[in-house]
Amino acid sequence: MKKLIVVSLLSLLPLSIFARVIIEKEIEYYNVYPKTKKDIKNELLQKSPVKKAGRKLYGGTKWKVNTNVRVEANCRIKKAYVDLLITTMLPRLTPGKNVKYSVKSPFNKLKNKLITYQKTHEGYAIKAAKEIEKKLLSYGSPEDCDKARKIRRTDVNNIIKKYREKSKEYDEKTDFGRKKGVKLK
Repeated sequence: MKKLIVVSLLSLLPLSIFARVIIEKEIEYYNVYPKTKKDIKNELLQKSPVKKAGRKLYGGTKWKVNTNVRVEANCRIKKAYVDLLITTMLPRLTPGKNVKYSVKSPFNKLKNKLITYQKTHEGYAIKAAKEIEKKLLSYGSPEDCDKARKIRRTDVNNIIKKYREKSKEYDEKTDFGRKKGVKLK
């Protein structure tokens, strides 16, 4: 009877206590030093290390998912761990350099639009990590442990692929953010 009560209580707990999603965000910068408002675009494209689809971009977001599971003797997942590292590359005015307000103001407006745009890409990464967590916890007790590992790996890769594709479609739909205001006016 005691076992039945404990099992019943455990079934009431949310699956999230058996999982862990850790999200780590990093921001990397590249420095630009435009002297006039007209110089901003050229400076950004010249100094930016971000390239996508053969084009230089003002900024970008990359993400990587690592998973780990703790399994019981019957190959049932006891705990799932999903670690997500999001790295966003952004421009900044070279520290220590004196920049005129007529340059700083339009640069900061562009940078703020770029940050907002990159947050959508971060959102896709976070959705992927959460979907992976949910998927890992959804498996029952498989008969073949090796086959179960392969299926898990395939499912995780398919989820990552799905959200990378959504991110790519967002870039195409918005012309890499230009239609969302990531441009100089």
